[in-house]
Amino acid sequence: MRWTAAAASLPFLLIFVISKWDDLAVPLFHGRPPSAHSLYDLFGYLLFWSISLFVGLHLAKILADALLEPLKDMMVKVSLIEKGEFKVRVNVVSHDEIGALGDAVNRMAEGLAKREQLEKAFRRYHDKSVAEKIMSSSGDEEPTSLPSACRRW
Repeated sequence: MRWTAAAASLPFLLIFVISKWDDLAVPLFHGRPPSAHSLYDLFGYLLFWSISLFVGLHLAKILADALLEPLKDMMVKVSLIEKGEFKVRVNVVSHDEIGALGDAVNRMAEGLAKREQLEKAFRRYHDKSVAEKIMSSSGDEEPTSLPSACRRW
């Protein structure tokens, strides 16, 4: 994303050089240096272009950091959730797509925590093979009550 500032500003430099072609390049083809006024204009524009590029690069960095920092934070939190730390939550501060993704990660962590709690309770009170069979089901089967599912096994 940082290259966008350079890519966006380069056409302006090219337009300036093309618009001043008769003053800058044509004298060089005839073996003479460009006029002092033309060189002064060129260096002034190069200075302006350099400052604009510098500011543009810094603004692009600020924008990139603003977009990537929440995603990096979510990646860390998701890896902790993957390791079984279901109490970890993403701090959601915006109501855009990144905020919606953070809410989804938080809902996922809550669902996994509830599933783990249910699994632990279920394993405590029922046979381990029955618990594993029920917990590993995809949910595509016909809905049944928990006691009737236990009686079938």
